[in-house]
Parts: sequence; structure tokens; C-alpha cells
Amino acid sequence: MIDKAATKEATGIKHEKCTVCGAKRSENTVIDKLPDGGNTDNTGSSDNNTNKPGNDDSTKCPQTGDSSNHIGWLAALCGVLTLLGVSGKKRKESEVK
Repeated sequence: MIDKAATKEATGIKHEKCTVCGAKRSENTVIDKLPDGGNTDNTGSSDNNTNKPGNDDSTKCPQTGDSSNHIGWLAALCGVLTLLGVSGKKRKESEVK
């Protein structure tokens, strides 16, 4: 959010605002003075307009680095539980005899 637009004579001020809860961060961030011939309109074709939604990478899901195979772990767990069940059954049968 631009609080005060930058001009050729003066710097501007901006902050970031959460679209969900409205919390502010990076308040009073300075916007550099515009170069000669510059304007504050964002109608140009440049891609460096950070005020447009979707240009912020913070909305992307973070990469956790977890690439483990859950199906393999689940199969191993089932195998261990089966072995425990079979050994428990054999133990009960031997105690009965």
C-alpha cells in the first residue's frame, strides 16, 4: 500500500497490509524519488509493479524438502504389525498346550 507517492522532488512512503486480517508490516518503507520524466502512474507495461495481486511470492506454498514415500512406510508398518500379531497368536497357542 502506498501511503505517500514518490515524486521527482520527494521520496514516498509505503507499507504492506495482509489481505486476510489487515495487519500491517514494513511500515514507513521509503520509496526513492522518481527520476526526471518519471510519473507515479502504474499504467506502463513494465513488470516491476509490486502493487498488483499475484506478484508476491509469499502466497506460494513453501517447499519443505519432505520427499519421503509414505506408501512404503505404511507397507512396512503393516508388515511389522502382521508379524507381531502372528507371534502373539503363536505365543498364546504354546501357552495353552
